Parts: sequence; structure tokens; C-alpha cells
Amino acid sequence: MARLVVLLFLAPSSVEVHLSRTFGYWTGDLVPVEVRVRVPPGWELVPESLASIPAPEWLELRSIRWKRRGSTYHVHLTYQVFYVPSQVTVVEIPSWTLRFRSPSGGMEVPVPSIPITLSPLTHGSDPPVPDRLPPPPSPLRLYVHGGLLTLLIGIAGVLWGIRRFRRPQVLRRAYRRICNLDHPARALDTLWEALEQKARSPLFPHTLETLIRRWPPAGELQEELRWLFALRETWCYRGGDPPDETLRRLRDLARRLARLEGKRWS
Repeated sequence: MARLVVLLFLAPSSVEVHLSRTFGYWTGDLVPVEVRVRVPPGWELVPESLASIPAPEWLELRSIRWKRRGSTYHVHLTYQVFYVPSQVTVVEIPSWTLRFRSPSGGMEVPVPSIPITLSPLTHGSDPPVPDRLPPPPSPLRLYVHGGLLTLLIGIAGVLWGIRRFRRPQVLRRAYRRICNLDHPARALDTLWEALEQKARSPLFPHTLETLIRRWPPAGELQEELRWLFALRETWCYRGGDPPDETLRRLRDLARRLARLEGKRWS
């Protein structure tokens, strides 16, 4: 640690200046400095003397704080260097004066200047290079990249549209299965499961309005659906054999619902 010691024979005090190093500083670096001043008992620092510490244009005093331990004052200063040298240069942090007072009078203690070494940002032998803008991209590269970006956006739009607007064919699949069935109960269960998928919730004999609210096109076949819901209630809660024309009516209703699904989808 670099240390500068100044013994003042004209006044009973001593000053020590401590730096972590005195060389290897660059533009923008912080330079911490600690000043220790030992004074006789009864002498006190005048805080106003810390407000007049000089600093040239290339040097900024960022912070200052002090404390006292016995008869020794510790003053911590932090400078920031803004000087831009073209080669290795020795500069000096200016000297300044601390004032002390006691019942018998006042005393001034000078703090010596501090030499530090600054290094240039570039080597001194490097030729100066003017600022230049980057070369513009070629038109061919712009066209290729723009075309690829447009193609990717188009593909993403098509996929999103297919996923968003594709029509579920649950009733059409149910109609195809019903055409191959020969028992009305199985046909009713198949058609009922398809309608529950359209309603996105379980259906009961009294929830025809739920189906119409969830799938509005079903309102066009409201009368036929009332027969279907009544048939479901009869088989689920009352039992009995279905009429002979039940399977035929179920196939016909499934066909009309499948056609309605392909014509108007919600």
C-alpha cells in the first residue's frame, strides 16, 4: 500500500495519505484515498474545511466521510478520473488544507498532493480510425429473409386457422355408427354421447335448453330433439320396449343432425 507521510514541525500534528496503488488507473476508474491526521488532545476538526476540497475538471470528488479514533482523524475520499491521456501520464490530485480548533486557537494542517499514473485507453502507436457505419445488407439477402419470414407467418396463420375453425365431426361419426347398428338402445346411446360432446357437458332428459344454449344450431330441430329427450327418459326411468319405427327415426335424426353440423357449426 502506498503511503505518504508528512511531519509538520511547525504544528504538533502529522498527516498520512494512504492509497491502494498509485499506478494503473484508467479513465473512469475510482481512486479511494484515506487521510489520517494525528492531532494533540483538545483539538477538533472543523467540518466546514471538508467542503472546500479542490478538484480540477478532469477529477470528480464522488464521496467523503470521516471519523475520529482517539486523537487521530480518518478522512476517506473517493475520486473518479475523467482524464483521457494519449500515453502513460502522471497527474496529481491537488493538495488541500484541514482546519482544527481548540480553546487556545486554530491550526491548519495541509494535505499534500497525490501523484497517480494514468494509462491510455489505446496504444499510442495505433493509428486513429474514424467511425464507420456497418455496411448495409445486400438486397438479395433482404428478399430471401423477408420471403422466409412471410412464409413462416403464413404457415403459422394457416395452422392457427385450422385449429381454431376446424369443424368437429362428432355427429357425422355417430350417424355412420348408427347406420351399422340394429338395436335402438345402442343407437340411442351413440347419438346421446355425440350430443353430450356438442354440449360439452352431461345431458339429462330435462336439459334440452342446455344443449341448445351450448350448440345453437340444435334449435332448428327442437321438436325432433324433444322426442329424443322424451325417449331417453322413457328408457332410462320407465323401461319398456321401443316401438318398431324407433331405430328408423333415430337414424333419420342422426342424419339431419350430421347435416346440420356440417352446414352450421358453432
